[in-house]
Amino acid sequence: MNMKRIILFFASLTFAISMMAQVAAETYQAPQGPRQQPFAKEHLKFKGVEIDGTPTSFAQQLLQKGCTRGDSGDGLIFLSGSVAGYSGCDIFISSTDKIVSWVGVAFPKRTEWSSFYSNYSTIKDMLTQKYGTPTKDILNWQGYMPDTDGMRWHKATSQELELQTVFDTDKGRIVLTYISLEYEAGYVTLYYYDALNQPAVQQSLMEDL
Repeated sequence: MNMKRIILFFASLTFAISMMAQVAAETYQAPQGPRQQPFAKEHLKFKGVEIDGTPTSFAQQLLQKGCTRGDSGDGLIFLSGSVAGYSGCDIFISSTDKIVSWVGVAFPKRTEWSSFYSNYSTIKDMLTQKYGTPTKDILNWQGYMPDTDGMRWHKATSQELELQTVFDTDKGRIVLTYISLEYEAGYVTLYYYDALNQPAVQQSLMEDL
């Protein structure tokens, strides 16, 4: 892949990551207590780091955990590192808000169904052990039901598969899903959305009005 295509690919990837995180944020309603205060008392964590503070300070803590810094742009801070035993993951942090509220992960590129679904299932099982039974667990094929791995992969990378597992907790929402941006290639993706910072982010946006 030449440099121009690499730049275009990562621009598409960052856009897809940010859009998926935005959907997760908009559909998630943090549990509310008296006077509309969130029940959450602690922040959701990613790689043992609380999803809190400025995007820059949060990224710095991940760098101390062994991640490496990449380029930044399009409202995202780009890092790379190991996540849940998978090396070479791309990590995305929103830098458009004054306080960090979500982080996204794209696991290494997959080019066949077996390795892709193994990656997805492994992460799903680990999340279930940590957060309990998923709030939502979807695997739906559009049209006909594929009966070979080759057909499953073709339909998945043609956007003919709805695959998503959601975990809602009092600290926030975790969404496991996938994106496909290249022909016959796909990425398992994981998003963390912090509940405690949701009001702060909304207040920050309102200050612009």
